[in-house]
Amino acid sequence: MLAESDVLTVLSWSEALCEQRIGLLAPLNFAVPGPGPVMGLTMRKDWEPNSIQAAFLDALRRASRELSRGRKLEVAPPDLATG
Repeated sequence: MLAESDVLTVLSWSEALCEQRIGLLAPLNFAVPGPGPVMGLTMRKDWEPNSIQAAFLDALRRASRELSRGRKLEVAPPDLATG
């Protein structure tokens, strides 16, 4: 969408890296005031998550609470069932 329009956006360096490497996007290098990136989640008002999506949202909420309390996150490998 960005590559085919004349709009600006704010992305982290890593989010735009691939497009920059192949010449689809060009950075405007200037300092952005304020804290680091703010992450958010957008959902439709009437959306109901399936079980996998609900588990993912729960993990995001737990991680957010831990980070807001200044705690370091411990990331465990996923529990993958084999069969």
